[in-house]
Amino acid sequence: MFKLIHQGHVFSPEDQGTVDILICGDKIVRVERDLYQLAKQLGAEIIPAAGCYVVPGFIDQHVHFLGGGDYEGPAGATTDIPFSSLPTSGITTAVGCLGSDDTARNMLDLMRRAKDIEKLGITTYIYSGSFNIPSPTITGNVRRDMMMIDKVLGVKFAISEAMASVTSITEMANTAKDAYLGGLISGKKGLTHIHLGKKPDRMDPLFELLEITQIPIKYFVPTHVNRVTPNVMEHAIRFLKMGGVVDMSAIMSPETGSPTSLRADYALEQFLKEGISIRQITLSSDGNVSMPVFDQRGNKVGLFNAGVDHLYKTFLLLVRNSQIPFPEILRLITVNAAQVLGIESRKGWISVGKDADLVILNKDYEILTVLALGRTMVLEGVLLVKSDFE
Repeated sequence: MFKLIHQGHVFSPEDQGTVDILICGDKIVRVERDLYQLAKQLGAEIIPAAGCYVVPGFIDQHVHFLGGGDYEGPAGATTDIPFSSLPTSGITTAVGCLGSDDTARNMLDLMRRAKDIEKLGITTYIYSGSFNIPSPTITGNVRRDMMMIDKVLGVKFAISEAMASVTSITEMANTAKDAYLGGLISGKKGLTHIHLGKKPDRMDPLFELLEITQIPIKYFVPTHVNRVTPNVMEHAIRFLKMGGVVDMSAIMSPETGSPTSLRADYALEQFLKEGISIRQITLSSDGNVSMPVFDQRGNKVGLFNAGVDHLYKTFLLLVRNSQIPFPEILRLITVNAAQVLGIESRKGWISVGKDADLVILNKDYEILTVLALGRTMVLEGVLLVKSDFE
């Protein structure tokens, strides 16, 4: 029942120095300099962390639990996400969504997969909706989904996307209003998570939505903003200077088969040069979708599954290559994401009362141990929890 993370260098994400973390069940109950004797009296399991960094579990707010990549045809779409890819990437909280296919894939299947994953130990949530409006839902209405389905945190739809339905700004506004009002009634954030495609209008529909709905800007979260063809980054900077928050996608870069994109670490550098606070930026994987493989001449020669591990790979790029302080980089996938989703009462920090979601890294930032809700998922690099078919 009790566990002690012993003498790790804790980043909460703020630097806490070398301290002990006492866990009871699924919660953090004490964070102090030396709790070893108390832990021994309680019969706690001791997990040594000396010489290591202890950080909050990673939050991935955009994951395709059921697979994606439908534009590649029936043989090109990925299938249900392998559970093991989440904890081995340090992810302890994930939000599932639908993409362009809301016919063969649907909200009930998404909910089922979210529950499957959570049963194995990872906290899961979902968005109602998909690329299209009217939004696919569980109860028949976005507002009711928000009010009646605990896992639903908001709605997703697409703008500037050729593969999405042709939708009026009024229909988008009503959908966002349903998520917002459903959130107010149910005590959730009620955000609108917006997929940004490649059409030349970029974020213009979002700016119009802000004007006609009068919903505060913090309730809209545009994702896939690290795109340069068309120049979505320009609009993202405008949105940030208005006080908004944007989400970068880890799988989007020329190196991973997205030639219209800018690698997330380069995008972050541009944002910071514009005087944007890193507290306005998050990073998600957009993982478990198919991406093309190109030869040296630019011809597509195959596909690969761009997994959620790209979240961790991008995190590594930042901590190893950038001049940004380590606690600030952590914010992108911990505190900032928790606040965007409205789950900061449970997630994002290492402090008393929060969920016991923790990642232990060695000094090279390699993942050693992962705890989700107090349960050890990965120990010293060995995966302990798998689904039955892995």
